[in-house]
Amino acid sequence: AVFITTLFLKTLPPDHLRSGMAEVLKSMLLGNALLWRKLSSRPFKDLIADPAENAFSDKLVRAAVTYKNKVVERDFNERHQRKALNFGHTIGHALESYALESLEKPLLHGEAIAAGMICATFLSHLKTGLPEKEFNAITNYIVSGFGVVSIPETAKSRLMELVMFDKKMIGGQLKFTLIAAPGR
Repeated sequence: AVFITTLFLKTLPPDHLRSGMAEVLKSMLLGNALLWRKLSSRPFKDLIADPAENAFSDKLVRAAVTYKNKVVERDFNERHQRKALNFGHTIGHALESYALESLEKPLLHGEAIAAGMICATFLSHLKTGLPEKEFNAITNYIVSGFGVVSIPETAKSRLMELVMFDKKMIGGQLKFTLIAAPGR
């Protein structure tokens, strides 16, 4: 069972609320284009402002949990559809690991996944035909909430090593979850 009590969100510091919102963004981009449009039309800071009393945030949390639950129920062992939940995680996990070992301030999971979603959105633009307008809108919205992660050019080889050890590496091929459009 999943119990949602948004009152507990009041106990979290703002950076952790923001971090959790990355998973909500991911769910909307993967499975709910209408809610993504509504979400992205609001300033990001409004989403985490007093979330226990923010009806829209409550609706987003419920929608994200409902989406994830449906996907997991259909593919409990992550053989097919459940792999979609990895959107942003391939590069995000590498960034998170790199930050833990090399940056002065490690990234929270959601911060790393947000950066990974920008990368996956860019790959989606290149590989699935995600329109440039959508790529820019998604990127701008994520950056408005999370800012930019600065990684030195010298980190490229270490990041590639970390990506290659990810669970999405199958048979020597790196697998990414990409979107063709919000909700698809």
